[in-house]
Amino acid sequence: MKRHPVIIAAALLLAAVLVCAVSCHSLSSAPKGPDKDGSYTSSVYYTGDDAGKLTVRYIGLSGADGDTYAGDCAVYTSPEGLVMMVDCGNQISYQELFPVLDAMGIRKIDIFVMSHPHVDHIGSFTELARRYGIGKLYKNYVEYRTDVYKGAMMTAEQLGIEVQVLYEGDSFKFGEYVDVQVFWPYEGQVIDQTDAASTNHSSLAMRITYGDSSFWSSGDLYLADEMELVKRYGEQIRSDVVKMNHHGRETSNSKDYINTLQPKIAVACQSHFSSEAVLNWYRGSGATVFHTAFDGTVRISTAGDGHYDVQVQNIRTKTKLYGKPAEDGHYVF
Repeated sequence: MKRHPVIIAAALLLAAVLVCAVSCHSLSSAPKGPDKDGSYTSSVYYTGDDAGKLTVRYIGLSGADGDTYAGDCAVYTSPEGLVMMVDCGNQISYQELFPVLDAMGIRKIDIFVMSHPHVDHIGSFTELARRYGIGKLYKNYVEYRTDVYKGAMMTAEQLGIEVQVLYEGDSFKFGEYVDVQVFWPYEGQVIDQTDAASTNHSSLAMRITYGDSSFWSSGDLYLADEMELVKRYGEQIRSDVVKMNHHGRETSNSKDYINTLQPKIAVACQSHFSSEAVLNWYRGSGATVFHTAFDGTVRISTAGDGHYDVQVQNIRTKTKLYGKPAEDGHYVF
């Protein structure tokens, strides 16, 4: 049967488009050296090497809204390319997050985790959900009485986002290869859901594992909660990469907790300096410390073998507390 030239040309064009859609980004050259402004922004958001790895980018947010600091936001990509976001900064953080997610080539957020419903953790949820779409929302049990939280939940309902409340003992899969285990809060916990400080006690504590590699994330948990986790679970919470609780403040991050976690890498997420004492406690435990206020976004990637490749956005100028930076912002653990 004779094929029409137009049909043949269209088929070839479609094949070329499909090949490009799958491979063009991964075939592009990785950034080499700093950007023109001296930062490593292009390197830290480059996703061409993410395939087959679990990667997290602790986003260096800078914007503040009145008395509200930028807060937390971590973007995980699974070995097969799924996206999980844990928290999303304050009400204006989406202005910084949109360019970041676009630079990473993200078109959808497969999983969103609200560690707890404070504005500096969920403030940009509505804007993100409407722009990118969210496959599933995991949250704690708190029904917080603020307009920001109510607006986020209304958005989830309007967009038909599946919502699941998590407790100690629950777990879920992030793609085929990554497991997420929940250690906190416990079912039956009672707090004052109208009190800001009390709400921190309800933060989700999660251990995220890929092969022999492990990440720990537990929102703004306080000292008492940390010690209860240590008492209940001991070395079961041990994790190589740890996001410091409550932005690295002394309300959290006790020595016993840190020594139980035994992190190789610890990251404080906030737009301003946190605590000299806490940083020293982590460094004293043997961890290498990063802080988004000085390092910018911190990208950590692993093939699941217990080794970690780290790239920071900015070359830190403050070295007394954090140690001398790598010349190119690149570290291997």
